[in-house]
Amino acid sequence: MIFESPDPVPSNLPPSGRIVYDHVLPEKTAFDPNSPAFIDGITGRIITRAELRRDTLRLGQGIHELKPRNAGREGKEPVVLIFSPNTMDYPVQFLGVQAAGCIASLVNASYLTDELAHQIRDGTPFLIFIHPTLVEILESALALLKAEGHDTAAIKVYSTSSEGISSDKADKHHYPSYQTLYAKLTSNIAVGYGRAEMSAQEIDDTPAVLCYSSGTTGRSKGVVTTNKNFNYLSALWSAHVNGHKVSPDKDKYVSVLPFYHIYGLLQILIAPLVEGIPAVILPRFMPETFLDAVSRYRITIGIVVPPILLMLAHHPLVAKHDLSSLQMLMSAAAPLGEGLTNQVLDRLKKQGGEKAKGLKITQAYGLTETTGASVSLKMQFVEKKFGSVGTPYATFQYKVVDDEGKDLSPGETGELCMRGPGIMKGYWRNKKATEETFLPGPERWFKTGDSVHIDKDGFIYIVDRIKELIKYKGFQVAPADLESLLVTHPKVDDVAVIGIYSDEHATELPRAYVVLSKDVANQAEATQEIADWVAKQVAGHKRLRGGVIPIDAIPKSAAGKTLRRQLRLLSDAKPATMTSQASRTSKL
Repeated sequence: MIFESPDPVPSNLPPSGRIVYDHVLPEKTAFDPNSPAFIDGITGRIITRAELRRDTLRLGQGIHELKPRNAGREGKEPVVLIFSPNTMDYPVQFLGVQAAGCIASLVNASYLTDELAHQIRDGTPFLIFIHPTLVEILESALALLKAEGHDTAAIKVYSTSSEGISSDKADKHHYPSYQTLYAKLTSNIAVGYGRAEMSAQEIDDTPAVLCYSSGTTGRSKGVVTTNKNFNYLSALWSAHVNGHKVSPDKDKYVSVLPFYHIYGLLQILIAPLVEGIPAVILPRFMPETFLDAVSRYRITIGIVVPPILLMLAHHPLVAKHDLSSLQMLMSAAAPLGEGLTNQVLDRLKKQGGEKAKGLKITQAYGLTETTGASVSLKMQFVEKKFGSVGTPYATFQYKVVDDEGKDLSPGETGELCMRGPGIMKGYWRNKKATEETFLPGPERWFKTGDSVHIDKDGFIYIVDRIKELIKYKGFQVAPADLESLLVTHPKVDDVAVIGIYSDEHATELPRAYVVLSKDVANQAEATQEIADWVAKQVAGHKRLRGGVIPIDAIPKSAAGKTLRRQLRLLSDAKPATMTSQASRTSKL
């Protein structure tokens, strides 16, 4: 049975043949050009819509002039990599890349050398924007790639800050500010260079962004998100959330989720610009700065994840801030429980009094492959359909299939499949992986990898994850990635990694079950050593916060496949003891 989105098709769907830049910052707009586009939540600095358009056009021209002559051919797509946490400069750089008609490859700011090197190796950027705090990691990654024979000298590197960067290494490098790329502002500055000779269909189908998804096995893969994907999803999101009646005159977003993640990029960088609503940027989530920003700037819309709600439910600092301006909190990237939702509502409504009585908390669902949140529960259904992630946005179709791809009826549990304007073009230069993630046939039904059931009204309820991915605070962790690293440790003979859900932290935590080498005398010391060693090799979200647990043998099938379900049953029966102290020594 195929379900159709119940949302009406909005009247303001973007026309075909428009690049992301023209959709987000059109030359003609109903919004006041002098109104704030972004506000620095720490310093109060403002960048207006007019300033944003001016600077992004100038940067786009400069990027265009750096493009290799053969850019645009198959295998030579013009990729620009951005390696930075949230800053006021990030929207300028991202939209400058879009104005230049290039592809933005966005890197997790917690990546270490090997992970960054993989994304550079895979994406082959001709230009990199690097945040000053991450220069050492970049230089290590470039050195690694150079040793492999890659032509790293051809890659141009610019600082993401308004000032250049000089490295401290013996072979000193100087990276000029991205602002040195600004062209003079003239009337003939173009947008989407090289697109004039393309058809509308070709422009729609052109990649705009590469966010990397871990997939189910092995290395992360670049998800090719097109101009049409972004334009439609931002318009559909805006229409969907307008059930809350958002307004440029009274609303503000808080942009605390990372822009390099598809959820943060679409929902709190792109969508606010499309809606004409200011967004207050924070470099990262810290309770005090988050609460201060909500109170000081009278934030009305919070796009969050469950750990932020956990803070709102329990942190003592909440009582010292006026959060009564909040009217909508939307959570995604990880499941949201009823207990936590009610704790937050009860606390904030009691604290905020009459002003906070309209506050509602809902949740959304999506993947990098669906251009972020493409399903959400509208405000009017929060109480009636609690527990559901809602329904997809307008023009999407969805269904549930069994293991053989056969359609199931309402109420039956199976894999959620979707098709519509947000579904990715495919995985970057990976035809095999792309084919495997769609049902056979020309209909392009995307297999989400999530087990769900759909009720008679079309509302989706997530049951469990089919894929082996672990989601730590919304970030994907592939068990195979960690396993391939762990087996290189001299004290590990075999290993399997699973995710365990922590009620305390409202997220999954990666846990490793290890078969220790026979010469290990002290298991507790060995497991702590392994956890500490892994923490130095991987990004923060991949650390083994669920513990390192010794086990006699990894359960496997006759074909050699790890039976993770047995390990999950084991984790339920035998909670981690002192051997899992890594989960307590690493901060969440």
